[in-house]
Amino acid sequence: MEGLNISTFSEISLTQLTNCLGIPCPENQEGLVINAACGIGHGRPGSVTFLAQEKYQRLVKNSKASVLITDHGKGKGFPGLVLHVPNAYVAWAQCLELVAKDFSPWVSGIHPEAHVHPSAIIAPNASIGQGVTIEDHVVIHPGVVVYPHCHIGSNSILHANASIGADGFGFAPDPSAKQLWHKIPHIGGVHIGRHVEIGANTCIDRAVVGQTVIGEGTKIDNLCQIGHNVILGEQCIIAAQVAIAGSATIGDGVRIGGQSGIVGHINIGNNVSIGGGSGVTKSIADGQSVMGYPALPVEEFRRNFAASKTRQAK
Repeated sequence: MEGLNISTFSEISLTQLTNCLGIPCPENQEGLVINAACGIGHGRPGSVTFLAQEKYQRLVKNSKASVLITDHGKGKGFPGLVLHVPNAYVAWAQCLELVAKDFSPWVSGIHPEAHVHPSAIIAPNASIGQGVTIEDHVVIHPGVVVYPHCHIGSNSILHANASIGADGFGFAPDPSAKQLWHKIPHIGGVHIGRHVEIGANTCIDRAVVGQTVIGEGTKIDNLCQIGHNVILGEQCIIAAQVAIAGSATIGDGVRIGGQSGIVGHINIGNNVSIGGGSGVTKSIADGQSVMGYPALPVEEFRRNFAASKTRQAK
Protein backbone atom coordinates (compact mmCIF):
# COMPACT_ATOMS: atom_id res chain seq x y z
CA MET A 1 0.00 0.00 0.00
CA GLU A 2 1.40 3.38 -0.98
CA GLY A 3 1.67 6.02 1.73
CA LEU A 4 1.47 3.71 4.74
CA ASN A 5 4.08 5.75 6.64
CA ILE A 6 4.41 8.89 4.53
CA SER A 7 2.20 11.78 3.39
CA THR A 8 2.98 13.98 0.40
CA PHE A 9 2.18 17.66 -0.07
CA SER A 10 2.98 20.58 -2.37
CA GLU A 11 6.68 21.23 -2.17
CA ILE A 12 8.17 23.81 0.14
CA SER A 13 11.74 25.04 0.49
CA LEU A 14 13.91 24.52 3.54
CA THR A 15 13.85 28.31 3.99
CA GLN A 16 10.06 28.24 4.30
CA LEU A 17 10.31 25.49 6.90
CA THR A 18 12.99 27.16 9.02
CA ASN A 19 11.13 30.48 8.88
CA CYS A 20 8.05 28.67 10.17
CA LEU A 21 10.07 27.12 13.00
CA GLY A 22 11.77 30.41 13.86
CA ILE A 23 15.33 29.12 13.38
CA PRO A 24 18.11 30.07 10.93
CA CYS A 25 18.30 28.17 7.67
CA PRO A 26 21.57 26.19 7.38
CA GLU A 27 24.02 27.84 4.99
CA ASN A 28 23.87 26.70 1.36
CA GLN A 29 20.73 24.62 2.01
CA GLU A 30 18.13 27.31 1.32
CA GLY A 31 16.89 25.68 -1.88
CA LEU A 32 16.45 22.18 -0.51
CA VAL A 33 12.96 21.00 -1.53
CA ILE A 34 10.65 19.14 0.89
CA ASN A 35 7.47 17.47 -0.37
CA ALA A 36 6.59 14.78 2.17
CA ALA A 37 6.41 14.05 5.91
CA CYS A 38 7.10 10.65 7.44
CA GLY A 39 7.75 8.68 10.61
CA ILE A 40 11.33 8.51 11.86
CA GLY A 41 11.92 4.95 10.67
CA HIS A 42 10.67 5.53 7.14
CA GLY A 43 10.70 8.19 4.47
CA ARG A 44 12.48 8.93 1.24
CA PRO A 45 14.61 11.75 -0.18
CA GLY A 46 12.65 14.99 0.03
CA SER A 47 10.78 14.06 3.21
CA VAL A 48 10.94 15.56 6.70
CA THR A 49 10.59 13.67 9.98
CA PHE A 50 11.05 14.35 13.68
CA LEU A 51 12.52 12.84 16.85
CA ALA A 52 11.25 13.76 20.31
CA GLN A 53 11.61 10.60 22.41
CA GLU A 54 15.03 9.12 23.07
CA LYS A 55 13.75 5.55 22.63
CA TYR A 56 13.44 6.17 18.88
CA GLN A 57 17.05 7.32 18.51
CA ARG A 58 17.90 3.80 17.30
CA LEU A 59 15.88 4.45 14.13
CA VAL A 60 17.72 7.61 13.16
CA LYS A 61 20.70 6.14 11.34
CA ASN A 62 18.53 4.11 8.93
CA SER A 63 16.03 6.87 8.16
CA LYS A 64 15.72 7.78 4.48
CA ALA A 65 14.28 11.22 5.18
CA SER A 66 16.21 14.31 4.08
CA VAL A 67 15.47 16.49 7.12
CA LEU A 68 15.13 15.68 10.82
CA ILE A 69 13.52 18.05 13.33
CA THR A 70 14.68 17.29 16.86
CA ASP A 71 15.62 18.75 20.23
CA HIS A 72 19.06 20.14 20.95
CA GLY A 73 21.54 17.35 21.59
CA LYS A 74 19.57 14.67 19.72
CA GLY A 75 19.72 13.26 16.21
CA LYS A 76 23.29 11.97 16.19
CA GLY A 77 23.88 9.62 13.26
CA PHE A 78 21.09 10.96 11.06
CA PRO A 79 22.36 10.78 7.45
CA GLY A 80 20.56 13.95 6.31
CA LEU A 81 20.16 17.50 7.58
CA VAL A 82 19.33 18.00 11.28
CA LEU A 83 17.32 21.00 12.46
CA HIS A 84 17.65 21.56 16.20
CA VAL A 85 14.74 23.29 17.95
CA PRO A 86 13.74 24.01 21.57
CA ASN A 87 10.69 21.71 21.47
CA ALA A 88 10.58 19.01 18.77
CA TYR A 89 6.91 18.12 19.33
CA VAL A 90 5.78 21.71 18.91
CA ALA A 91 8.08 22.20 15.90
CA TRP A 92 6.64 19.08 14.27
CA ALA A 93 3.15 20.49 14.78
CA GLN A 94 4.24 23.78 13.21
CA CYS A 95 5.75 21.91 10.27
CA LEU A 96 2.51 20.02 9.65
CA GLU A 97 0.49 23.24 9.97
CA LEU A 98 2.64 24.70 7.21
CA VAL A 99 1.89 21.88 4.76
CA ALA A 100 -1.64 20.81 5.77
CA LYS A 101 -4.21 20.96 2.99
CA ASP A 102 -7.29 23.13 3.29
CA PHE A 103 -10.17 20.73 2.80
CA SER A 104 -13.38 22.03 1.28
CA PRO A 105 -16.15 22.15 3.89
CA TRP A 106 -19.15 19.93 3.30
CA VAL A 107 -22.35 18.86 4.99
CA SER A 108 -24.59 15.84 4.43
CA GLY A 109 -24.16 14.19 1.07
CA ILE A 110 -21.33 13.27 -1.24
CA HIS A 111 -18.61 15.82 -1.98
CA PRO A 112 -18.28 16.48 -5.72
CA GLU A 113 -14.60 15.49 -5.57
CA ALA A 114 -15.27 12.12 -3.90
CA HIS A 115 -14.85 8.96 -5.97
CA VAL A 116 -17.80 6.62 -5.37
CA HIS A 117 -18.43 3.38 -7.27
CA PRO A 118 -21.93 3.27 -8.83
CA SER A 119 -22.75 0.05 -6.95
CA ALA A 120 -22.15 1.60 -3.52
CA ILE A 121 -25.24 2.28 -1.38
CA ILE A 122 -24.97 5.45 0.68
CA ALA A 123 -27.64 6.84 3.02
CA PRO A 124 -28.78 10.36 2.03
CA ASN A 125 -27.66 11.91 5.31
CA ALA A 126 -24.20 10.32 5.35
CA SER A 127 -21.29 12.71 4.75
CA ILE A 128 -18.61 11.71 2.24
CA GLY A 129 -15.71 14.15 2.12
CA GLN A 130 -13.41 15.55 -0.52
CA GLY A 131 -11.10 13.04 -2.19
CA VAL A 132 -12.70 10.01 -0.51
CA THR A 133 -12.60 6.73 -2.48
CA ILE A 134 -15.45 4.26 -2.01
CA GLU A 135 -15.10 0.99 -3.89
CA ASP A 136 -17.78 -1.34 -5.24
CA HIS A 137 -20.68 -2.76 -3.20
CA VAL A 138 -19.95 -0.70 -0.10
CA VAL A 139 -22.95 -0.01 2.18
CA ILE A 140 -22.92 3.17 4.27
CA HIS A 141 -25.74 3.65 6.78
CA PRO A 142 -27.32 6.91 8.05
CA GLY A 143 -25.18 9.41 9.93
CA VAL A 144 -21.82 8.00 8.86
CA VAL A 145 -19.07 10.58 8.31
CA VAL A 146 -16.10 9.75 6.08
CA TYR A 147 -13.61 12.59 6.31
CA PRO A 148 -11.53 13.77 3.33
CA HIS A 149 -9.02 11.49 1.60
CA CYS A 150 -10.03 8.21 3.22
CA HIS A 151 -10.43 4.91 1.38
CA ILE A 152 -13.23 2.37 1.88
CA GLY A 153 -12.61 -1.05 0.31
CA SER A 154 -15.14 -3.10 -1.64
CA ASN A 155 -17.97 -4.96 0.06
CA SER A 156 -17.44 -3.13 3.33
CA ILE A 157 -20.26 -2.02 5.64
CA LEU A 158 -20.25 1.12 7.80
CA HIS A 159 -23.06 1.18 10.35
CA ALA A 160 -24.93 4.22 11.66
CA ASN A 161 -22.92 7.19 12.93
CA ALA A 162 -19.50 5.63 12.42
CA SER A 163 -16.75 8.24 12.07
CA ILE A 164 -13.89 7.54 9.66
CA GLY A 165 -10.95 9.93 9.50
CA ALA A 166 -11.50 12.47 12.28
CA ASP A 167 -8.31 13.96 13.73
CA GLY A 168 -6.51 11.73 16.20
CA PHE A 169 -5.88 12.79 19.77
CA GLY A 170 -2.57 14.52 19.18
CA PHE A 171 -1.41 17.55 21.17
CA ALA A 172 2.11 18.74 21.89
CA PRO A 173 2.75 20.23 25.35
CA ASP A 174 4.11 23.76 25.03
CA PRO A 175 4.89 25.25 28.48
CA SER A 176 6.15 28.46 26.84
CA ALA A 177 2.76 29.29 25.29
CA LYS A 178 -0.44 30.70 26.73
CA GLN A 179 -2.28 27.60 25.54
CA LEU A 180 -0.41 24.60 26.97
CA TRP A 181 -1.57 22.08 24.37
CA HIS A 182 -0.54 22.72 20.76
CA LYS A 183 -2.71 20.80 18.28
CA ILE A 184 -0.80 18.48 15.94
CA PRO A 185 -2.41 18.53 12.48
CA HIS A 186 -3.24 15.11 11.05
CA ILE A 187 -2.41 15.14 7.35
CA GLY A 188 -2.66 11.38 6.79
CA GLY A 189 -5.73 9.26 6.10
CA VAL A 190 -7.58 6.03 6.84
CA HIS A 191 -7.43 2.97 4.59
CA ILE A 192 -10.17 0.38 5.16
CA GLY A 193 -9.68 -2.89 3.30
CA ARG A 194 -12.22 -5.10 1.55
CA HIS A 195 -15.01 -6.97 3.36
CA VAL A 196 -14.61 -4.92 6.55
CA GLU A 197 -17.56 -4.19 8.85
CA ILE A 198 -17.54 -1.17 11.16
CA GLY A 199 -20.11 -1.02 13.98
CA ALA A 200 -22.37 1.87 14.92
CA ASN A 201 -20.72 4.85 16.66
CA THR A 202 -17.23 3.45 16.15
CA CYS A 203 -14.48 6.00 15.50
CA ILE A 204 -11.37 5.38 13.42
CA ASP A 205 -8.98 8.35 13.51
CA ARG A 206 -6.86 9.52 10.61
CA ALA A 207 -3.07 9.24 10.77
CA VAL A 208 -0.74 12.10 11.64
CA VAL A 209 1.18 11.12 8.50
CA GLY A 210 0.65 8.02 6.39
CA GLN A 211 -2.40 5.84 7.02
CA THR A 212 -4.45 4.30 9.80
CA VAL A 213 -5.18 0.82 8.40
CA ILE A 214 -8.00 -1.67 8.90
CA GLY A 215 -7.09 -4.95 7.20
CA GLU A 216 -9.23 -7.01 4.86
CA GLY A 217 -12.03 -9.02 6.43
CA THR A 218 -11.76 -7.43 9.88
CA LYS A 219 -14.98 -6.91 11.85
CA ILE A 220 -15.32 -4.16 14.47
CA ASP A 221 -18.29 -3.95 16.83
CA ASN A 222 -20.15 -0.84 18.06
CA LEU A 223 -18.58 1.93 20.16
CA CYS A 224 -14.93 1.15 19.49
CA GLN A 225 -12.09 3.66 19.27
CA ILE A 226 -9.17 3.12 16.89
CA GLY A 227 -6.44 5.74 17.35
CA HIS A 228 -4.28 7.45 14.78
CA ASN A 229 -1.70 5.40 12.87
CA VAL A 230 -2.99 2.08 14.21
CA ILE A 231 -2.30 -0.83 11.88
CA LEU A 232 -5.02 -3.45 12.37
CA GLY A 233 -4.40 -6.68 10.49
CA GLU A 234 -6.63 -8.89 8.38
CA GLN A 235 -9.49 -11.08 9.64
CA CYS A 236 -9.50 -9.62 13.16
CA ILE A 237 -12.59 -9.56 15.36
CA ILE A 238 -13.03 -6.65 17.80
CA ALA A 239 -15.92 -6.63 20.30
CA ALA A 240 -17.71 -3.55 21.60
CA GLN A 241 -16.04 -0.74 23.54
CA VAL A 242 -12.49 -1.73 22.70
CA ALA A 243 -10.02 1.16 22.58
CA ILE A 244 -6.70 0.92 20.73
CA ALA A 245 -4.29 3.80 21.29
CA GLY A 246 -2.27 5.44 18.55
CA SER A 247 0.48 3.66 16.60
CA ALA A 248 -0.30 0.20 17.98
CA THR A 249 0.26 -2.57 15.44
CA ILE A 250 -2.15 -5.51 15.57
CA GLY A 251 -1.44 -8.68 13.58
CA ASP A 252 -3.77 -10.87 11.51
CA GLY A 253 -6.49 -13.03 13.06
CA VAL A 254 -6.46 -11.25 16.43
CA ARG A 255 -9.53 -11.54 18.67
CA ILE A 256 -10.18 -8.81 21.25
CA GLY A 257 -12.93 -9.11 23.88
CA GLY A 258 -15.20 -6.22 24.78
CA GLN A 259 -14.08 -3.27 26.91
CA SER A 260 -10.40 -4.06 26.45
CA GLY A 261 -7.79 -1.33 26.17
CA ILE A 262 -4.49 -1.48 24.27
CA VAL A 263 -1.77 1.11 24.83
CA GLY A 264 -0.05 2.80 21.92
CA HIS A 265 3.24 2.01 20.20
CA ILE A 266 3.21 -1.74 20.93
CA ASN A 267 2.99 -4.82 18.69
CA ILE A 268 0.35 -7.53 19.03
CA GLY A 269 1.28 -10.65 17.06
CA ASN A 270 -0.82 -12.79 14.74
CA ASN A 271 -3.64 -14.98 16.11
CA VAL A 272 -3.53 -13.45 19.59
CA SER A 273 -6.62 -13.73 21.81
CA ILE A 274 -7.31 -10.96 24.35
CA GLY A 275 -10.00 -11.61 26.98
CA GLY A 276 -12.75 -9.10 27.64
CA GLY A 277 -11.93 -6.22 29.98
CA SER A 278 -8.19 -6.67 29.60
CA GLY A 279 -5.61 -3.91 29.73
CA VAL A 280 -2.75 -4.61 27.34
CA THR A 281 0.35 -2.63 28.36
CA LYS A 282 3.13 -4.39 26.43
CA SER A 283 3.72 -6.27 23.19
CA ILE A 284 2.39 -9.83 22.77
CA ALA A 285 4.00 -12.56 20.66
CA ASP A 286 2.15 -14.59 18.02
CA GLY A 287 -0.47 -17.07 19.17
CA GLN A 288 -0.70 -16.05 22.84
CA SER A 289 -3.94 -15.83 24.83
CA VAL A 290 -4.03 -13.16 27.53
CA MET A 291 -6.51 -11.60 29.93
CA GLY A 292 -6.69 -9.35 32.97
CA TYR A 293 -5.26 -5.99 33.93
CA PRO A 294 -2.44 -5.82 33.24
CA ALA A 295 -2.97 -8.56 30.66
CA LEU A 296 -1.16 -11.82 31.48
CA PRO A 297 -1.03 -15.23 29.80
CA VAL A 298 -4.36 -16.90 30.56
CA GLU A 299 -2.92 -19.70 32.72
CA GLU A 300 -0.91 -17.22 34.79
CA PHE A 301 -3.97 -15.01 35.23
CA ARG A 302 -6.04 -17.98 36.40
CA ARG A 303 -3.38 -19.08 38.90
CA ASN A 304 -3.15 -15.56 40.30
CA PHE A 305 -6.92 -15.30 40.52
CA ALA A 306 -7.25 -18.65 42.28
CA ALA A 307 -4.50 -17.70 44.73
CA SER A 308 -6.21 -14.40 45.55
CA LYS A 309 -9.47 -16.23 46.21
CA THR A 310 -7.68 -18.64 48.52
CA ARG A 311 -6.13 -15.76 50.48
CA GLN A 312 -9.50 -14.05 50.81
CA ALA A 313 -11.09 -17.25 52.16
CA LYS A 314 -8.57 -17.50 55.02
